[in-house]
Amino acid sequence: MRGSRDTKPHQTFLKTAASAFQELSDNEGLNAKSRARYRKLATTATALRKSLNRATPTDAPAETDIGDTSDLPKALLKELNSAGSGAQDFEKRILSVMTDLGGEASLDQILVALYRKHQMVTKRRVLQNKLWRLVRKNRLQTVKDDRGVFRLKERDERGKRTP
Repeated sequence: MRGSRDTKPHQTFLKTAASAFQELSDNEGLNAKSRARYRKLATTATALRKSLNRATPTDAPAETDIGDTSDLPKALLKELNSAGSGAQDFEKRILSVMTDLGGEASLDQILVALYRKHQMVTKRRVLQNKLWRLVRKNRLQTVKDDRGVFRLKERDERGKRTP
């Protein structure tokens, strides 16, 4: 992950090397060719140090951290996952409500039950998509001949869901 490696020792080394090479390039006791070589080494060490600073910012937040959200608009904040309201939590709430409703419920019944039990107002389309995802995960099944009605998948004695 970018930015996670500690670059301070490398930066310190390059700073020291650049300083030492610069000192050598100023030494009048050396011939011109040697001084030019040390000057070039000092310039290269400085450029490498600057490149290292750009490539791995030490004060940047981690890639998974979104940092302070106080400057974000309310519309965007509503779209972010806050603690305790992630996808798995939403699934657990749906399954909990389905259990309370006797294991079988329509989309409307689930919407109302989510509000009554968890004070959660969910868009119909979002819930519908999540229910179909739970069907694909083999946690729910549809009721034949009843459009928009879902049923909890039963488990057999080994804990596996029955088809």
